[in-house]
Amino acid sequence: MNPSNIFNLKIVGLFYGARKIKIYRSEIQGTTIRLFAKRTGTRSKCPSCMKSSCNVRSSYVRTLADLPWAAIAILIRLEVRRFACKNPSCERRIFSERCDGLTEPYSRRTIRASEHLKKFLLEVSSNKGAYFSRIMNIPISSSTCLRMVKSMAMPTNDKLLCIGIDDWAKRKGMNYGTIIVNAETGRPIDLLNSRDSSDVVEWLSDHKEIKYVTRDRSTVYSSAIKRAIP
Repeated sequence: MNPSNIFNLKIVGLFYGARKIKIYRSEIQGTTIRLFAKRTGTRSKCPSCMKSSCNVRSSYVRTLADLPWAAIAILIRLEVRRFACKNPSCERRIFSERCDGLTEPYSRRTIRASEHLKKFLLEVSSNKGAYFSRIMNIPISSSTCLRMVKSMAMPTNDKLLCIGIDDWAKRKGMNYGTIIVNAETGRPIDLLNSRDSSDVVEWLSDHKEIKYVTRDRSTVYSSAIKRAIP
């Protein structure tokens, strides 16, 4: 068995086997490993009506960036089949098979690569995030950094005891809003579109459990706090 086949078998067993993904070829070019893959099985379910189909009409190739191996970038060339939906009442006539557990529709990265990036994108600016992503061999642009952060669900806070309130600039010197932060964890929990006292009062009135508020010297925030949670 040649080294390439041994490498393929290890990848299938350790990383992709549980996701019904078959690696059938690999190429090493410089500091990049390309894995050629396809989904196993002959049938797929329509994402709209969930009816199974085996009628393959065509296929195309998606390139997915995965977590790097040491300093080596990993790219997956995933062959995706298009099926014809057998349900005559379904709004879809043709659908692409899903690779749940590996990637999401329209994404250019594997799920685990995206989750790994999100962990530090919350802590740095978009430009820094793009810089670090290149170092990690999962390069993304600063615009993609912002889109990934905006797509993340805001953390739930059932019991808020201490918060911080301050203004934030949507466009510096032009448009301002209000940011509310969990003072115990340092994590943002909500963004208000303005820094008007009425908006802050409305938000605080829905969170009567708050005991402490840290703020700047703004009289707008001071009066809002006194009105909502004195």
